Amino acid sequence: MNIKIPKIILQKLELVPKEYLHQSRKKLREVAEKIKELNIENNEVKRKSNILAKENLKLQSQKAEFSKQKLFNWAQKVKKDGVCDICNESDMPMTAHHVWAKSIHPTMAYERANGVCLCLDCHNKYHKKYHHIEDCNQFTYNEFKEDEQNKFRLTALENEVDLLKSKGFKVPSFIKKFKGLK
Repeated sequence: MNIKIPKIILQKLELVPKEYLHQSRKKLREVAEKIKELNIENNEVKRKSNILAKENLKLQSQKAEFSKQKLFNWAQKVKKDGVCDICNESDMPMTAHHVWAKSIHPTMAYERANGVCLCLDCHNKYHKKYHHIEDCNQFTYNEFKEDEQNKFRLTALENEVDLLKSKGFKVPSFIKKFKGLK
């Protein structure tokens, strides 16, 4: 056994009377032996800890894969009809939108009722208007949906007025004021 004894201990041993020195050396050997045992145990604990850490990483990876698959399945259910909930478009790429943000309400993340099918344009417009995740909820979604649908209705009315005007119909004065016509 080759254990280095710290200098400070050797200096203190010189101060011990000679008749007790053999007892101190014996105690020192016992302590050195115990340190060696503890080092062996410590290495074994580190080895087991490394094994557990690797297993934990593997489980975390599997959990992430499971979550991705679960989210994919949720999105497929939400996009099943393929029609945008706001503009009723169906010829565009669709996305599944969480009404209540999944990062704030994780218990609702995979609930079908917490998702709506949106075209990418409407989804981007919504998140442009409500870009803070704290603002993404049922209330802001309903407000946004109503505003967007009113814009579609207004555009349709304006097109109707333009069509009537082009056919020579007189446009009533309240519509002229509404459209800002003179």
